[in-house]
Amino acid sequence: MKKTGITFFLIFITAVSFGQLVDPVSWSYKAIKTPAGKYDLVMSAVIEGSWHIYSQYTVKGGPSGTSIRFSPNPLIAVIGKPKEVGNIVKIREGIFGEPVTVSYFNEKVKFVQSIAVKTNVKTNISGTIDYMLCNDRLCAGYKKSFDVSLD
Repeated sequence: MKKTGITFFLIFITAVSFGQLVDPVSWSYKAIKTPAGKYDLVMSAVIEGSWHIYSQYTVKGGPSGTSIRFSPNPLIAVIGKPKEVGNIVKIREGIFGEPVTVSYFNEKVKFVQSIAVKTNVKTNISGTIDYMLCNDRLCAGYKKSFDVSLD
């Protein structure tokens, strides 16, 4: 009985250990005021090791692309989609079923969103970033929240 209890305990600990994947991406956020009286919200990702993060622009049948959503704020107008700044890798992969061309970033990427503030008051922009990471053995999805002051 004692051996059975110890065995189940060890299996439980092993399962819990493998179930907790640490996010290999470090995010930072800043708002830069532009000469036109607008802001560029810069969302920077630094990616560890052999991991890569997918572009916002993915093809049907491929991986889940990075998605940035902004919380409603009547004082802010979000202008267009975020620009991707970084060394993009495009490769044909069959891991998702039919072979498709996927686009991703290694090491680092910046997503830059143009924003207009409708009045001359201090406010914040907040939202979430949903993204998928893969390496040669594993893929995982993540969601991060952000809140940046616009002075």
